Amino acid sequence: MPIETVYCTKYALTQGIFLILGYETLSGRFMRNDDGFFQSLSKNEWSRDGDKALEFATEMRVRKIKSIEKQRDKLLQMGFELPPKLEVVGTTSGRLPG
Repeated sequence: MPIETVYCTKYALTQGIFLILGYETLSGRFMRNDDGFFQSLSKNEWSRDGDKALEFATEMRVRKIKSIEKQRDKLLQMGFELPPKLEVVGTTSGRLPG
């Protein structure tokens, strides 16, 4: 398997797109050996084509923004209430029975 340089998009939303050196496996995954530690990237986490890597990272960003907006809407609709107070009967020490 020949060693080649590809664009890694796995961490595009946190670290950006970067180049990695490794090889493609028969299953389409990309393997790299970084100081004795192997990393495996699935088919959608790397690309030989920079334009495709940019397109995929942009799609990732759009999906993440939609997810955050959905979470924001849910939080804005959320309301809070205090639970009803419990009245403890029959104790004089302030401790709950039991």
